[in-house]
Amino acid sequence: MRPCVLLVALLLLPVSALHAMTPAVRVVELAMPGPEGELALCVGLRLSRGEAWLAHPVTEAIRNRGQAPAGWRLQAETGTLESLRLLLLWRDARRCEILASDRTEGRFPEGWLDRASLPWSRWQLATSRFVLQGRQPLVLDGRQGWHGVLPTGQALRLYDHGWLELYAGRAQEPPASPVGVDDAVTLRLEGPGDRARFRFRAPVAGTLIVERTPGTLPGLALRIGRDADSLAPRGSLDLPAGGEGLIEVRWQGSGPLQLDLGFLFVPDPPLRCRMRVEQLSDGRWQARLVLHNASRQVQWLAAPSAGTVTWLAGGAPVGVARPGRQPERIALAPGEAIRHEQLLQLPPNVIPDGAEVNAGRAGDILICRVEPGSEE
Repeated sequence: MRPCVLLVALLLLPVSALHAMTPAVRVVELAMPGPEGELALCVGLRLSRGEAWLAHPVTEAIRNRGQAPAGWRLQAETGTLESLRLLLLWRDARRCEILASDRTEGRFPEGWLDRASLPWSRWQLATSRFVLQGRQPLVLDGRQGWHGVLPTGQALRLYDHGWLELYAGRAQEPPASPVGVDDAVTLRLEGPGDRARFRFRAPVAGTLIVERTPGTLPGLALRIGRDADSLAPRGSLDLPAGGEGLIEVRWQGSGPLQLDLGFLFVPDPPLRCRMRVEQLSDGRWQARLVLHNASRQVQWLAAPSAGTVTWLAGGAPVGVARPGRQPERIALAPGEAIRHEQLLQLPPNVIPDGAEVNAGRAGDILICRVEPGSEE
């Protein structure tokens, strides 16, 4: 019966007590951005939604009291994650160094003091407060930021993330939240390494455009692709009908970031146009174009003819006809194409390179351009 009694006792514990079973660590950032606001990546650390994740090389060094990985300084004498009290980050454009300590007070590493004229030389950790001691003492009280300028003119940012639950190993990728056409979301990225993912499914063929909060955000990486292996820095993605796109945003700046994202989708026109030209031996030009129904529905349009096609050279009309009757209306099935060609007598050195096609309700005016090497 004792296991049952223990289970009941655990179920009766308040949520705060259950969370207390997870080690917690205080995380404080000192950031000195570069000229463009850039900050170095913190290797081996990821902050995300009230959590701090330490990579295995770091946790193994703490447990074994061994040599700290590059970028880390350890003040952990007991060799357990549960004993850690503070992660103090020092960041600039080239490096991120992290002090992991199981103490409640201490000095800043000498290297930090040498690189910047910090007005503090010691730190002290209390239950709710983090105190920087020196010429200009400063007290931070959890989820609180501070901006200032050093005597050297260098901007300095501080942010106290407060107490975060501490986990060992690699943080799992966040699940991709589904978004649709013209959706907008507001998200909060907690700190260095935090990320969010979204999944978009195209109702028809078209281009997905991801818009974000305007302004310069040098610590933000926006990547888009068909899947996790094809993610690349860009703001748009061409998708076929039913195709899916994966969007990932990652934050490497200082402190948390609140970000607005919008998902704009521009459907492809139902009609596609290809064009080819060839100069004949008598100097005239043979101009050909193909209209293709790229949609999943039947498209009604005006049949291409001398009255619906205007040939262009350098953007100016060079071949226009004025028929005496209305153009024929035709239906193009999905995937079907229709061709049109015309002989053009043009002045020397004038080369046709495009066409305007009045397709009626199916697409209004289509612009065709010559594609070198294209074939009908």
